[in-house]
Amino acid sequence: MTVISELVAGARVYDRLTGQERLIHSVETHGQIVFLSFRHPQTGAVDRQPFSADEVGGRFEAVGAGVAFGARPEIVSLVAEAYRLRHA
Repeated sequence: MTVISELVAGARVYDRLTGQERLIHSVETHGQIVFLSFRHPQTGAVDRQPFSADEVGGRFEAVGAGVAFGARPEIVSLVAEAYRLRHA
């Protein structure tokens, strides 16, 4: 269960409904409604969606607290592509 205060820009969360990890771009709280903006790491597109505060707590799980390698996905993608081109 995720507390809304754990959701900050740049945080990664696991979406239990879709089964995907998502990158938070921004969080806006308006009473019992929370607007989460998710950024797609490869395209940079931002998707803003409203959720109830209760839904956020049950649907999203913070990721990365116990991760040994915490680089941003964009950086990892760029390094992997550079490595691929270097050895092509």
